[in-house]
Amino acid sequence: MALAADDLLSVTNGSLTQNSTYGDNETAVTWNLDRHDRGVCTLWEKLAALDPKFGRPEKFISWPEKTRWISVFVTLVDYPDFVDHTEKVSGDRRGTGGAVTVKDSGWDLGFIIHSKLFFPNQSESVDVFWAYGLRGIAPPWGVTVLDLPGRLPLPAKISIEVLPPIDLREELGGACGDPDKGYELVTGRMQDALRELNEARALPLIG
Repeated sequence: MALAADDLLSVTNGSLTQNSTYGDNETAVTWNLDRHDRGVCTLWEKLAALDPKFGRPEKFISWPEKTRWISVFVTLVDYPDFVDHTEKVSGDRRGTGGAVTVKDSGWDLGFIIHSKLFFPNQSESVDVFWAYGLRGIAPPWGVTVLDLPGRLPLPAKISIEVLPPIDLREELGGACGDPDKGYELVTGRMQDALRELNEARALPLIG
């Protein structure tokens, strides 16, 4: 690309979603830890090698095993209770507030509820929201490992299991509009799966 002295060039030097991979309700995500083809991050490395004013990209992208994160896009059909409850406790209407953080979550969970219509053909009975987990390890009082001096990682064996989809209308019938019933069903299934994964470990934490 030929540039004149008065031209301005905008560059995206790195991205949180570079080398993203995708899963679905039936398939777990596979990690892309390629250190050679990292798109805009590789471009950033090349620019930084030419001039130090472009910063130190290695501080941000050299540890993908520890800095990777997970996000999900959730579709709720005929179940406005979750969004209504979130609006009530946050004081923000859907699409107008910032991210909601689950402060005691060991995964640093957060979510953002989108306004309607997010998609052009979105039905009035459908709500969508985006959620993410930053993989922090936190005890109940909210201090994470990343807050400790030196940021030393704990050795941990991470196990991922994709559970079958849960259809609240099929499982709960007439009670599918009860958020407490839905919460108990979903968290119960998750807890059962976690218990089975824990029993399969040879040693606590490190597996």
